[in-house]
Amino acid sequence: TPPPPTPPVTPPPGLPVLREGSSGLWVGKLQRDLDSLHASLIVDESFGPATQAAVRAFQANYHLIVDGIVGPQTWNAVYAALARNHITPA
Repeated sequence: TPPPPTPPVTPPPGLPVLREGSSGLWVGKLQRDLDSLHASLIVDESFGPATQAAVRAFQANYHLIVDGIVGPQTWNAVYAALARNHITPA
């Protein structure tokens, strides 16, 4: 018999909008999540050019607006990608 379906992983409400220049724990979480999805990021809690490039690549791969800004649509896509890959969010 097939394994039971994986329950969807949804982002918690109230996630911050992140962009280049942002810093802190949420940026580190984003970096860990993108790294889990093969972005090869250094987790330094600073949203610099490497993180922006990883976000833009992720947005392009998931057919989102490629603006380098992590808002609700990008957070939702990150959580959906983690769930599809059976990865627990950071």
